[in-house]
Amino acid sequence: MRRFLKGRALPAAALAVITAAASALAGRGGPAGFPGSEELPNLGWEAAEDVLLGLPRQEILNAWGEPDGTLSGFFGDIYELESGGQVILYYGTEPMSRGTADSSTVPVWYVSCPVTKIPPLEDIGWSSRLPAVLPGHTREEVHVAWGEPHKETVNEQQDYFCDVYWPDESHSVVVYYDTKSMDAGTADERTVLYVSLGEV
Repeated sequence: MRRFLKGRALPAAALAVITAAASALAGRGGPAGFPGSEELPNLGWEAAEDVLLGLPRQEILNAWGEPDGTLSGFFGDIYELESGGQVILYYGTEPMSRGTADSSTVPVWYVSCPVTKIPPLEDIGWSSRLPAVLPGHTREEVHVAWGEPHKETVNEQQDYFCDVYWPDESHSVVVYYDTKSMDAGTADERTVLYVSLGEV
């Protein structure tokens, strides 16, 4: 290969392929102004949606490469993060039903991703985003963002500990913590395992 290329310039198409491959290997980045999947937690879900909503699926695939998995029951792609957690992109299927889009041109409809900074509960409310936003954060971080819980629940037999918040009179947010993390520190250093949304 080296002998063949000696003294010749690489064609523009070959350079484009090499550049795209290098970008993918660098952490699923994309063209200028398009964040890589690893950058989304730092942006927060609102900023992530500002950038991604409405983009055709093919543009995401071009920037981030093939997903690590797909959803069952919804049309969506899953991208695993090196920092932990997942970015899940949901695509709107209505244009496909109308025949105005296919699996490549269907637009991003919803973004689910962890965040570096927890938004105030009054800002995010009782939202399906919560199960993606909180996991990995400590109990102390949740308390700083949301204040003291309205109720605490401990079940030693089933080995769980949780805080309950009521964002309004009709809904509850139950935050379950990893009880094993207590071995390494205080109760406030427990990390969020998962979040359950309920109706009162």
